[in-house]
Amino acid sequence: IFKFTVLSDIKYVKCEASYIDPSGNSQTISSNIVELSVNKPTFNVKIEGEGVRDVNSYEKEVPSWRDVVIKLVDLPSHNVSNPKISFMALDGGDSYKPLDEAVLNDDKMSWSLYANKSGKMRIQVDVEVPASDGTSTTETLEKEFIFRLVYSPDKEDAVQELFYDDFGYIVGNEYHYVKYKDGEVENADAVETVSSDLPSNIKWMDDQNGFIKEHSFALTDPKVARLPLDANGNPQRNDANCWSKGDNMPYQCWCENGFRVEDGFYAFVSNPTMADGGAKTEGGANDYWNGTDHTENSDGTKHGAMLMVNCAKNSLDAIIYERDFEITGECANVMVLFSAFVSNAQGIIPKNGANTPVNIRMDIYEKGGTQVLTSIESGDVITRNYGSNSWSNLTALFPLSNKDNTEGSKFYTLKITNNAPSGSGNDILLDDISLKVCFPEIEVKANVTAEETLDEHNIVICGKSKNLTLTAFNRAGIENYIPTPYYLFQYFDDTDSTWKNLPK
Repeated sequence: IFKFTVLSDIKYVKCEASYIDPSGNSQTISSNIVELSVNKPTFNVKIEGEGVRDVNSYEKEVPSWRDVVIKLVDLPSHNVSNPKISFMALDGGDSYKPLDEAVLNDDKMSWSLYANKSGKMRIQVDVEVPASDGTSTTETLEKEFIFRLVYSPDKEDAVQELFYDDFGYIVGNEYHYVKYKDGEVENADAVETVSSDLPSNIKWMDDQNGFIKEHSFALTDPKVARLPLDANGNPQRNDANCWSKGDNMPYQCWCENGFRVEDGFYAFVSNPTMADGGAKTEGGANDYWNGTDHTENSDGTKHGAMLMVNCAKNSLDAIIYERDFEITGECANVMVLFSAFVSNAQGIIPKNGANTPVNIRMDIYEKGGTQVLTSIESGDVITRNYGSNSWSNLTALFPLSNKDNTEGSKFYTLKITNNAPSGSGNDILLDDISLKVCFPEIEVKANVTAEETLDEHNIVICGKSKNLTLTAFNRAGIENYIPTPYYLFQYFDDTDSTWKNLPK
């Protein structure tokens, strides 16, 4: 029996014994290898606030410009002290810095924070771990997570939609989508027939609008080639057809049907499992989770589509999706809301496993320009559980000008690019990409008592000498729309039915 202290860098142990056999020779025998599982203390993070969503244990989505509380939960029973919270920007951040604006609450285990920026957060606490000899050691535990803001319009009906791409839907062997020409809708319900080269249970569609860049349609991949069949109708998986071909070996050699969206290729699919080639010939689970598009646009016969992109090795900054759009209207500057839903097609693999998490970036340029006007990064989008149908919402709110010519319009280009360096993993799903011009909602409040207020829009005041203070504000922060706002208060004159300016 051996007793020893388990160090953090010890992962496997085995026992070796030496002995002298009857012939007088020295021999060594070894036991089986045992993987050590050390139960180290840990904790979790919970964010409380209106509209907060846990996408998973690593990704947290928080509505913008809200007060939230970040709490430490499931703490070990040992003494816990010295909590710290730090922040690192997703776009260009290379180190954690103290999050000074987070206020440590009296319980010393939570922070209050006004949510106004996305980033990566790290929480650290010191834990006193007792030992069997009566002594104790202090260990620092930490938890990292993505704190992702979700922007939304002040009012859903106070928007001007620039474009919305849900990648269409499938009915039988027909793919329905919106066809564009020169940036305008040419056919709101164009129909493409799914290729007859595909099995009946697999539906792949290619891009008919030219929005997908630097990736090829999966059906053009030469490794999707069919293997010859034997006399019983089974694929001939042998050395001549498979193993001797090396890197050019068809996918059907190692997965059931061989229809696989691999590195450097894309397809529009209604379920990620349509892209993984079916069950593996050597056993093992499917690579991709089983679920629907973000909007679950399905009624049994109608199946919503999503974009599946398998990024190749060394494809950092490769463009995935690109399209032009136009800003028009009376205002010289407007606030534009970008939204896209992104997921990781991989299932179950832990975040720190061999496969790279999904990570994308959205950039806005003037059409034909090279200078980035605004940019937003997703941070790591980790693998999903099979059947979870879990999507992350990437959003950004930013100003753009529409004044480029006498007609008062200006053209821009939106690009979504791969923001992860590896081709191992990094299997991207995209759905419901949209751009909207958002208009601020201005609210007016008055400093009157409850007895004098009929409701927030109708105020009753007795007498003419009462002073009334009106306050105009925007819940999201008007400066997010207009850097230097000016307010004009008016009243409606019943005598001539006109609005008139209130004196300053």
